[in-house]
Amino acid sequence: MQLAAHNDNARDRTCNVCGEAPCINPTFCRLCSTADRKFPQAHRDTEVAWRRALIEDSVSAERAYTEVNAVTTQQPRRSRR
Repeated sequence: MQLAAHNDNARDRTCNVCGEAPCINPTFCRLCSTADRKFPQAHRDTEVAWRRALIEDSVSAERAYTEVNAVTTQQPRRSRR
C-alpha cells in the first residue's frame, strides 16, 4: 500500500521543464535541465541585452544583419556604439 501511495505522489508532481504532471518526456526534460545548468544565466542575460540593443531605432537593419551574421560565422563582434 505504501508503494502505491508513493507512486501517486510521483504522478502528482509537475515537471519543472514541460509543466506537465506526470512529465510527458522525462528523458528530454532531463537533458534540458542539464543543458540549462551548463549554460550560465549571465551569458543568457548578455545575449538578450545584445539582441535588444540591435532592435533599437538608432540601429539600421543593415548593421543589425551584419552583426548577427558576424556572430553566426564566428567573427568577433564590433563595438556596439
